Amino acid sequence: MPKIGVATVDEALLAPPPAGISGGKTRALFGGPDHSIQVHLHELDDGEAMRFTPSATDRLLYVWSGSVEAGGRRLGPASSLIVERHAGLELHGADVATQLLSFGATRPKAQARSGGHVHLLPAERVPRTDSMATGGVPGALYADAACPTCEVWLHENTIPPMDDAAAAARGKSIVHAHAEDEVIFVTRGALRLGTRLLAAGAALSIEAETFYGFGPGPDGLEFLNFRAERPAGIRFKDGTVIDEVGLWRDCADGLSYLEPLSA
Repeated sequence: MPKIGVATVDEALLAPPPAGISGGKTRALFGGPDHSIQVHLHELDDGEAMRFTPSATDRLLYVWSGSVEAGGRRLGPASSLIVERHAGLELHGADVATQLLSFGATRPKAQARSGGHVHLLPAERVPRTDSMATGGVPGALYADAACPTCEVWLHENTIPPMDDAAAAARGKSIVHAHAEDEVIFVTRGALRLGTRLLAAGAALSIEAETFYGFGPGPDGLEFLNFRAERPAGIRFKDGTVIDEVGLWRDCADGLSYLEPLSA
C-alpha cells in the first residue's frame, strides 16, 4: 500500500461487506488485501438488520449518523461497538439512512487475544477531555487496546478553525510518525494535508513510521484515529518521543463498556 493513501465516501464504490458481516449497503474506502486496515461505510435503513458472525479479527464500529439498536440498547451518533473475534451480533438501523463506519485489521494476528465478546459504548459514556496534555485540543477515547480479550484503538480529536497560513504552519510544526499502521477519518470540517483540503468523509491510511503533519480547514476539524493494536510512542522529526497511551491515561481511566443484553 502507499505510505499515505486517501479515499472519500463520495468516491467509494459499492462493495461486498468484510468477511463475517452481512446486511445493509456497503462502500469500501480501504478494503483490498494491500491495506493492513480495512475501512467500510455501512448504510442501514430504519429496521434493517446487520449481522456479524464469528470471524478471525476484531471489528470496531462507529455510528457516524443516525442510530442503531444492539443488545437491547439504542446507540446514537458518536456511539461505538466492538465485535471481537469469535463473537456474533445482530443490530438494526433505528433511523432512516444510518451510517456506520467499520474498522478492522485485514489479517488476524499471530498472537491475537481470545475474543468472544461484544462491547457497547453509548455516546454519553465516552470519556472526553477539553484539553489534551499536548496541543490543548479536545479529545475522546473509544477504545484503548487494553481490553484483555481484544486489541483495537480509536480516539477522536477536535481542532478549531484556522486560516490557510496558520493551518499550514501547524501541519509543519507537528510532523510525526507512529510505530503502527493507522487510519484517520474526517467526521466534521476538513483536514489540510499539504495543499489538499479533505472534507468530512475523507479517510487517510498511513503506513507505520511515515512522517506526516496536518492542520484544520476554515471550519475546523474533527477526526477519528484507528489502530489495530496498542500504540507505542509518537516520534517527532527532532527525535522527541511522547508516550501516546500516557497522553490518554485520564480518558482511559473513565472508559467503561456495556455488555449487550443479547447477541
